[in-house]
Parts: sequence; structure tokens; C-alpha cells
Amino acid sequence: MHYIGIAALRAPAQQQWDADYVLASVAIAMTFAAAAMGVSSWGPAWRGRLMAVVLLVLAIVGFHFAAMAAVTLVPDPLIAVPAMPSPRPSSPSRSVR
Repeated sequence: MHYIGIAALRAPAQQQWDADYVLASVAIAMTFAAAAMGVSSWGPAWRGRLMAVVLLVLAIVGFHFAAMAAVTLVPDPLIAVPAMPSPRPSSPSRSVR
């Protein structure tokens, strides 16, 4: 999902990807997530659960930062970015005051 979100980014720039960082982000996520799953099987003890949570957070954070380092936005004034539509008056964001 992270890479789909980055690909959906609309900016007057070209995206350049570094394959080493992409592979590193996936490896980081898989390694820490697998360790978290292994630790979570230690049983219902709070230490095992806490360690699994910490490892899963490291998987998510490591993946995120490595994935963000994998993309470089190179400005390109020839790329047109469509204008954002204005919110409809009936949208919830307009009704909150």
C-alpha cells in the first residue's frame, strides 16, 4: 500500500526509484514482522507481547523510512497537475463549524 500511495502522488515532478532502497524496505519489513510473529508465540506473557509490539513498530517504521528514501521527485514544469475540486457544500467537512 505504501508504494501505491507514493505512486498516486500528483506533483509537477517525475518519480525516480532506487531499487536498492525498495528491496531494503521490503527486507526490513519482512525481517522485523517475522521476528514479531515468532516472539508473539512465546505465550500470553506481557513481555512477549510487548516485544512483539516493539518489533512490529520497527517493521512499520523501518519500511516507511526506507520506502520514502527510495523515491526522488525531480521537478518537471511540463507535468500538469489537475486542480483539486472544491468541497461540495454537503460534505461533512463543510458542516463542522
